[in-house]
Amino acid sequence: MKKSNEVKIAYADAEPIKIRKKVLITPEIAEKYLAMSDKNRTIRQNFVERYANDMTNGDWYYPTGENIHFDTNNHLINGHHRLLACKKSGACFFSDIAFGLHPEVFKILDTNAVRGAADAYKLAGVKYYADAPAIIQNYHLIKQNMTADSAGGGTFKRRRRLTSSQSLSFYFNNQTFWEAVITSAKLRYSRFGKVLPSSLIGGLYAFLFHIDEVAADSFMKQLCEGLDVEHDVIYALRNKLIDDNKSYRRMTPKYRLALILKTWNIWRTKSPVAKLMFTPEKEEFPVAI
Repeated sequence: MKKSNEVKIAYADAEPIKIRKKVLITPEIAEKYLAMSDKNRTIRQNFVERYANDMTNGDWYYPTGENIHFDTNNHLINGHHRLLACKKSGACFFSDIAFGLHPEVFKILDTNAVRGAADAYKLAGVKYYADAPAIIQNYHLIKQNMTADSAGGGTFKRRRRLTSSQSLSFYFNNQTFWEAVITSAKLRYSRFGKVLPSSLIGGLYAFLFHIDEVAADSFMKQLCEGLDVEHDVIYALRNKLIDDNKSYRRMTPKYRLALILKTWNIWRTKSPVAKLMFTPEKEEFPVAI
């Protein structure tokens, strides 16, 4: 029997959201979907042109990190620019498609404000709607900065934030994983005495998890819970973070992340270290190994 590419995501007091994975979108299907939109959507022609050029030149890749969305009334609420580009270029592309979102999600899908994302998650029936957006945003930003310039080492650049639509797509494409990340982040936030924000704990754990699952869990447990610490550098980092949490002059988020990633690398390689420090003027931004 052929395995279905449809995934059902159930939540309380609502119909399940259904996600069809890797659907081939042809110009004919794009036209059909566009006809299912009942909103006065503002179309940015420069986006359509850019997407169409990418599709024509074979530079459009799957997955893009953002689904095509339909609401509970079967109306198209997100994906217009991609579908218009498909029609314009005559090229096909793959996309995941989510059906069954609350109609009000349309109002906030294109925002990247934290409140807008939390509202979108709540309307979509996500249990941890207050926590998920910030954790996924942190994961995305950490990952983007780490891969911004792989040829040049640890170049730390300002990266584009996820829109609410993109964030929801991240969540629903791997819901079980993100629920586990959020649960562990909330627990470790409490056990670390609220020294680090749960959004950073969760985002960092998700990022390290994709490098090494077992090592990520062990490192975060040692760092946040102080359990079975295997290297003095983790003690040093814990003390620095605790002291910083009490200080009037706080570390910048960039500097704090650099210390954490540097500690991860030292712990992973079992390297000796006399004193934990990061000197931006002399060191490249650490790249997690």
